[in-house]
Amino acid sequence: MDVEPGVVLDVRHGPVALGRWTRIQSGSRLEGPLALGPGCRVKAGARLYGGTSLGIGCRVAGEIGETVAMHFLNKQHDGFIGHAVLGSWINLGALTTCSDLKNNYGSIRVDLGFGPVDTGSRFVGLLAADHVKTAIGTLLNTGTCLGFAANIFGTGMPPKSVTGFSWGWDGAVYDTDKAVATAEVVMGRRDCLLTADHKRVFRMVAGD
Repeated sequence: MDVEPGVVLDVRHGPVALGRWTRIQSGSRLEGPLALGPGCRVKAGARLYGGTSLGIGCRVAGEIGETVAMHFLNKQHDGFIGHAVLGSWINLGALTTCSDLKNNYGSIRVDLGFGPVDTGSRFVGLLAADHVKTAIGTLLNTGTCLGFAANIFGTGMPPKSVTGFSWGWDGAVYDTDKAVATAEVVMGRRDCLLTADHKRVFRMVAGD
């Protein structure tokens, strides 16, 4: 574990648990209750708020609050993510930001592909499946749902529900073979192997 000088660990409201081989750069503020899995890296000046849990090998910067992320989240630049649930192997481009509170403070509706559902909650941010990628400067509405291997880019704000294997959000489809090839590169950079079982999952979700 490597915690550089100038890091603030605020445990007044709960513990801050740091996994093995975690690195926290100077100027970061971590507020409990918070847990970081083994091998996480927190870049200089990051603000991680209570209620956040990050899995193995996540690399994060900017502002994150009340968010659960699985393994190998890549959010290495500024931008806000709050009240979110994120899968594994997600890359959030620089300044990607999600809203987690409506302007009228009303209950947030989400659409997981079966029609809008009222959550009854005032705070819901981004829900993103494994292998999602967002472009630089992506802005996401409250309760946005991004499907498996969706590649988010384009002009304006994407719809609140984007299906898996979307290429942008105008109806184009991300070719399964290209998505698998990208995942193989991404996982290889972290010394992880994209197995035959992983590839079968891609094709099953894509309906190939």
